[in-house]
Amino acid sequence: MDELKNVTLAQITEIFLNNFQPNTLFMGQEAYFLDQTTSTNDWMWQFVKARTPAEGAMVFTYFQAQGKGRMAKVWNSNKGENILCSFFLKPAFISLQQQASLNFSIALAVADTFSAFLTDSILLKWPNDIICDNKKLAGILIENTIKGDKIENVVIGIGMNINQKEFDHEPLAASIFMLKGQFTPLEDVLAKLAQNLEKQYLRL
Repeated sequence: MDELKNVTLAQITEIFLNNFQPNTLFMGQEAYFLDQTTSTNDWMWQFVKARTPAEGAMVFTYFQAQGKGRMAKVWNSNKGENILCSFFLKPAFISLQQQASLNFSIALAVADTFSAFLTDSILLKWPNDIICDNKKLAGILIENTIKGDKIENVVIGIGMNINQKEFDHEPLAASIFMLKGQFTPLEDVLAKLAQNLEKQYLRL
């Protein structure tokens, strides 16, 4: 991301959004770019309260000051090197008893996205870790609100390790760069993620 150091946030935003082409029906079509936020899930929930976004709305950031994992764990990521995003869904057709199906679909979509950029075998460690060569590539945090016996709103937080070269405090973490040895454009990965999320969601 060295080429971005001498340009303004507005220019970075324009470059990113011009190159982000999800080619989907709805997933990622409403997209928001943030240079930095506390966490993309927190931002999306605040946005939902202020103005209900379209289903499939997405927020992406280069850095999370308080990135969250499951069970109050912290998700650390170098600025501008990885995918840090959240998607908004309204799966009223899914009952509470079927929630695991939604979770599986999301995890499969993330795994399929890595498979598009890596030749290595991608494994799913239920409920939310994507593994390759015994190293963690991604984490997923799914939060929802309930209305009656239905899931009303869902925010899906996804962190994917893409271009980070080392994880000093996470010896069991890896990235596409570490496994493949080359830079991968974040907008390409994000577009493929949106496509795979939509594909798996529509299958439900």
